[in-house]
Amino acid sequence: MLLSSATVEELDALDSFSSGQIACRGELGLLMEAARTSGQQALFEKLCFNAKIASRTFRMMQRIGKDGLGYDNLEREFLASVAACAEKMRSLNAAIPEADRQSFEQGYLTKSSKALGHFLELCRDLSWYKNWRIDHHGTP
Repeated sequence: MLLSSATVEELDALDSFSSGQIACRGELGLLMEAARTSGQQALFEKLCFNAKIASRTFRMMQRIGKDGLGYDNLEREFLASVAACAEKMRSLNAAIPEADRQSFEQGYLTKSSKALGHFLELCRDLSWYKNWRIDHHGTP
């Protein structure tokens, strides 16, 4: 999918904001462009919100370990956030051209440990986007 200049500019600004920590720039761009072209920006914003929760919860779970106090609650919250993210990603993925859609589905939304790793990286990138939007008062 060819990204619009507006999406590329946002990605560049986000990359600068994150000090080059965006791991899934291409896929993030696909989701941003799909949201923009299909009028689903609100869905994308909700995805970013859920991704931020999933990303933060995952880091807390790693930090405290399975035997840590509150791990079970964090795990439930994490799984709910991951499910919400996957649902929203699938909705946005439907607006991506077929060739890119299949690649995204395989790389991020299948049930494999490799796809889960990619999915969590993308959630972290979406979390960066959410933080960037907060710092810029919601304007792209």
